[in-house]
Amino acid sequence: MSNVTVQQLADDLGLDHAALDGLEAVPATEVEALRGLVAEAVAAEDALVSDSLDAAIDALPRPLRGRARGLLLEHS
Repeated sequence: MSNVTVQQLADDLGLDHAALDGLEAVPATEVEALRGLVAEAVAAEDALVSDSLDAAIDALPRPLRGRARGLLLEHS
């Protein structure tokens, strides 16, 4: 079971499964807890980036905001 969880963690991180082979000995519950922490960190980072982009766009003169929002957020 830990093997599947380690593979899922590698997928979450965008890593090759072999990159986390050293975690195979870690209990599945601990790897699952690590997956949860990674998910929380990614969500927090996404929120900070979104808030930062919004603040940066709001600092622009109004006529430029729509165009800037389209350019900056089209890949989000």
